[in-house]
Amino acid sequence: MKSAYAASTMCGTSRYSTITGRYPSRSSYGRDLDQYSDVRSVSIPRTKLEDVTGVDDPNDCSENNIAALLQRSGYHTGVVGKWHLTSDDGGTYSYSRIQDDIRTCGFDFAEAIYKENMRGDWAGDATHNMEHITSEAIRFIEDSVEDSDKPFFLYFNPTVPHGSRDVIGALQDADCQDTVAGRLPNPPDIPYGMTAEFGGDCRAYRQSVLNRGGSLDNKMAGAVWVDDAIGSLFQTLENLNVINDTLILFQLDHGYDSKGSLFEGGSRIVQFIHYPKLISAGSTFEGLVSTIDIAATLADIAGVPEEYRYSMDGVSWKSRVINGNNERSTWNERCLFVEDGIDRSIRCGCYKHMLIQDTESGRTSRTSRRVGVPIDDTNFYDLCDEDTGKYINAPELSPEWRSTSISATAEEQLIAKIECHLSRTNPANNPIYDIACDEPLDSTILPERPDEINTNDDISSTTAPSTLTSSRPTISPTNRLSTSPTINMTVDSTDSPSSLQSDIVSETPTAFVPESFDSFNSTEYDSDCSDDPEYLYAGIDGNDCQWVIENDRCGRIDPESKQHVGKYYCQESCSFCQSDDGCFDNLYYQWKGNKGVDCVWIEANEWCDRVENADDGSTIHIGKQYCPESCGYCTL
Repeated sequence: MKSAYAASTMCGTSRYSTITGRYPSRSSYGRDLDQYSDVRSVSIPRTKLEDVTGVDDPNDCSENNIAALLQRSGYHTGVVGKWHLTSDDGGTYSYSRIQDDIRTCGFDFAEAIYKENMRGDWAGDATHNMEHITSEAIRFIEDSVEDSDKPFFLYFNPTVPHGSRDVIGALQDADCQDTVAGRLPNPPDIPYGMTAEFGGDCRAYRQSVLNRGGSLDNKMAGAVWVDDAIGSLFQTLENLNVINDTLILFQLDHGYDSKGSLFEGGSRIVQFIHYPKLISAGSTFEGLVSTIDIAATLADIAGVPEEYRYSMDGVSWKSRVINGNNERSTWNERCLFVEDGIDRSIRCGCYKHMLIQDTESGRTSRTSRRVGVPIDDTNFYDLCDEDTGKYINAPELSPEWRSTSISATAEEQLIAKIECHLSRTNPANNPIYDIACDEPLDSTILPERPDEINTNDDISSTTAPSTLTSSRPTISPTNRLSTSPTINMTVDSTDSPSSLQSDIVSETPTAFVPESFDSFNSTEYDSDCSDDPEYLYAGIDGNDCQWVIENDRCGRIDPESKQHVGKYYCQESCSFCQSDDGCFDNLYYQWKGNKGVDCVWIEANEWCDRVENADDGSTIHIGKQYCPESCGYCTL
């Protein structure tokens, strides 16, 4: 999928849209909390998969999600890994209770469950354990195929790569028999790949992950760990001879570079599909798709009759992706919404509108200040190049940065679409599923694009459409389906490295980052304080002061010179010489080198008062040193 979007730009809210096929503002749990407001505040604590009383359409957990729908249709359903869709338990956490809660939401199987990110008392000593998660996923698949002989749906959620707990620390120090479910009597059983290649020796296997991913890079080590896990699942499906009958959807929860914001770098995601029986290898789809489309598509592929489905915002892309189309379609011009907090954005074809109602503390506003791109409460963009008519996809630049102005007519239409969406999701009213909000803009009053875009196909396929349409699965609760055990895999992308993204799809999603290290750092410095332009950490080429701040080496002692890196060589980059004339976040700070764990993330996750221990025995206060603006340490 070349133009995939998350319906919301945080992990929990995005997952809600994936599993329900609805915008997160639809959450019955959240609507109950916000029922006296006219705008839903879309946030992780207020967007849960729970049944409530007192609102219309209240049964997100027991009825209105894809797992419950497929379970009712004869599927064996399972989930492993990070959940993040159950409300806080008020200090009464127990592993078995979380499992029971999840089972009421349509899952027959719930193992290796991480209630949420590994922060707070609930997690105890638990840490990342991809062997445990993968072994439970394999057990579920084998049981489904060999014992129950049912089609199956698996929601597979790795905990890595993610800034929640230290990936390198888990690989180096943790025991794979110590799991979130307690101490296992034996190591996790993985018959293919991973530990199986080391005779079941988890310690030897984990060392191999460190050897391949690096022992200093959480992101890459986590990427290797996930890649191995997916490989083990593929080998399991191949060994069971069901790989060609299994749809595998792999995606990230949200964008990589601007998590939480409505900019393209926060909302555009990696998403790819593997389904050999109906989709040819190498096919690409250019049409706009969203996480809200997944549930509708899976129900369509599984053959669930329309009368048995619940109301969704998303639509199935099955006929488009499988059948192909040689004519330009409305999928390129359809309107998709993205939600965060009380802010909303819409993209209709090339045109985008961001409505920012929280101009002070909203994530989009904070990101805007951090990267030096001013925004207002109403913002309009043309995401396509005016010469070619194609989406601006330069990796070093977000389309919003060089957008040209759009016509007043287009602006009016986009405003009307946003108002339509806010009205249909108003928590004070009963839910309205009005597809008029999603229809393309009126093309007759919009400027014409270059000819080459008018003939651009939605589908690029290596197989003729006629060869892809012969097998249409039908559903029967009592019979094994001929084409569709279904797997849905989702990876949380808080710290997912760009190499993982480029391995998944041929075109990396747009990054929302400054053009250069120097041009957007607006912090005021003393005139006699600057980086040493000749400095290289440990004498290694490329390890300059930009590398130092991006890889969290500011508090280190240089291995060669034995001098404090931040104080002696990279004072400007490491914020060791910020003057009283300005108070700004360090745009390139990343906690422990984890990309995405920047000042916006630090504030959002209440890490402002954390400290880092420098090699010289001193401590560095994160909020004061690197993130004074986001953390509120600026003196007015």
